Amino acid sequence: MNKAKKSLFAGMLLVANALLKKAIGLISTLILARVLAPDDFGLVAITMLVLGFVEVFSVTGSQQYIFQKEKVTDDILNTAWTIDLILKVFVSLLLFLSAPFVADYYGDQQLVNSLRVISLLPILGALKNPGLLLLQKEQKYGAIIKQSILIKIVAVIVTISLALALNNFWALILGTLCTSILESAGSYLLHSHRPKFCLRNSKPQLVFSGWMTPQAILGYLRTQLDTFIVSSTYGKSQLGSYHVMKYLAFMPTSEVITPATQPLLVELSKVKNDRDAFTNQYRLSLIIVMAVALPMTAFLYAFDKILIELLLGIQWIKYADVFGALSGMVICFVILNQARRALVVFEKTKWMFYYEMVSFIGIYGTLLFIGLEDIITFTQNRILLEFAFCLSVFSIVAYVLIGFKPLIKLIGMHIPLLLCVFVSVKLTEQIDLTEFNIIIKLASYAILFSLTYLVSLLLSYVLIYRKTMEGKYVKNLVLKALSKR
Repeated sequence: MNKAKKSLFAGMLLVANALLKKAIGLISTLILARVLAPDDFGLVAITMLVLGFVEVFSVTGSQQYIFQKEKVTDDILNTAWTIDLILKVFVSLLLFLSAPFVADYYGDQQLVNSLRVISLLPILGALKNPGLLLLQKEQKYGAIIKQSILIKIVAVIVTISLALALNNFWALILGTLCTSILESAGSYLLHSHRPKFCLRNSKPQLVFSGWMTPQAILGYLRTQLDTFIVSSTYGKSQLGSYHVMKYLAFMPTSEVITPATQPLLVELSKVKNDRDAFTNQYRLSLIIVMAVALPMTAFLYAFDKILIELLLGIQWIKYADVFGALSGMVICFVILNQARRALVVFEKTKWMFYYEMVSFIGIYGTLLFIGLEDIITFTQNRILLEFAFCLSVFSIVAYVLIGFKPLIKLIGMHIPLLLCVFVSVKLTEQIDLTEFNIIIKLASYAILFSLTYLVSLLLSYVLIYRKTMEGKYVKNLVLKALSKR
């Protein structure tokens, strides 16, 4: 359990960092949403959509490859860096040359220059010091966190200043470029390793990447085709609104869940040869993450209109239902990522490729068959289909790797959590605060919801969880934390 404790602590540290960065970014978004028009956000959304699409062709899975290796030599590290850089240069060139064709498709020549400027991002990202991967593998996040927060603050100041000065989409483009430059340059201050071109023993990495790249392509298409459909069907203004709602709805995933679970791949790889230890670690990691993800998703869904009105203003509230539906992606991500981590540990990456292919065809084939109607219905159907496929692949992977009985027990352990969330939402919704200021209203709902959930969770622990391995482990963590004070 010491490994699990170390993993949990590292995850908590990354979550704290992510929350602070997201708080800074959220302030930026609140200001920019009032300075820039939805069309500006739409144009940037198209730019980043195209960038993301061409960039997935250069996904090597180098981070996952290095994390799952028991020993990492300089040759392994430099080879990963070299392969990544070569592919990123190709991608940047492709994006630069394709800019006029993309602009013609969307009928907006402003995209030519925005895409050509943003084409620098893949190269800048590839030039980062690969020594950062060693720090992450060893779970030494202190210096990384300090620097990332500083860079975020500088980038936000630059972006807001440009928005006030230019009053157009270039503020977002140049702000993103500023962040990438600072991250690449700053990475060399954090680790003494200096990369050099090397392709020794590149075959194992290329074989590993052989399944990661097509998986990434299908994964990107599966998660971003909705944005492409919106951009092609509803126009830039609708796309800009959808893009902002998606950004806000994904905040819990990108800034809380992802950093919290990042250390788990390292720990799972250490116990992969011990089935019992792996099963325990697998169950423990999921139940802890879901204890946070479920209430988070429920609150975002139940109080979507209040959140959007406060964050973006009354002019955005008509898209609140889109935000509420997209918040369901938090649960989808947790379930899918749990399966993905296990497959990476056992080097079964081709399984995820098959999943991405089947789910892509299933989700978007169904959406196109039933029709697009309006943007809200489209979003709701897309999330329901995503959840169905994520739950299916998780169940299959868990059945194969940990067995049927542990899987059933793991699923059963989520029933009390769901009841806690349900009770918390229903009790909170009973309170009528319509006459209060929106800030007081949201704060009151958040406090009441949190307290109700914590009390319900404590009751569930007393009645159910205290007899389980997961419950005993969490209890020991809490007692140790209290004893140190």
